[in-house]
Amino acid sequence: GTTYLTTYNVAGFIPETGNANLTWRWRGFGVRVRANYHGRYINAFNATSPARNQYRFSRVVTDLDLSYDLRPGLSLTCTVSNLTNEPQQFYRYTPQQMERTILNGTTLTFGVSGRF
Repeated sequence: GTTYLTTYNVAGFIPETGNANLTWRWRGFGVRVRANYHGRYINAFNATSPARNQYRFSRVVTDLDLSYDLRPGLSLTCTVSNLTNEPQQFYRYTPQQMERTILNGTTLTFGVSGRF
C-alpha cells in the first residue's frame, strides 16, 4: 500500500496564506500595519493512526511599525510584533481535542536608523 495524501495531509504545507500592508507617511512620521494570515494546516502526520495527526488552528498576526525622521538620513523606529498577542494553538484529529496553546507575547523593538 500507498496512501493518498491531500494538501491537508502533507505536514508543514500551508494551503491558505495571505498578507496585507497598510502604510501611511506624513511629514516625518510613518506608520505601517502588517497582517499575516495562515489557515488551518497539519503540523505532524501519522500514517498508521490519523487520530494522532497534529494540526494548527488558523491564525492572524498583526504587527505595527512606527517611525519618525529626526532629519534626513536619521530616524527613530518602534516595532510592535504580535500586537494582539495571538496564540499558536494545536489540536489532535478534531478541533475539540486541544493539545496545547502557546502564548508568544507581544514584542517591542526600538531602533535608530541612519545613513551617513
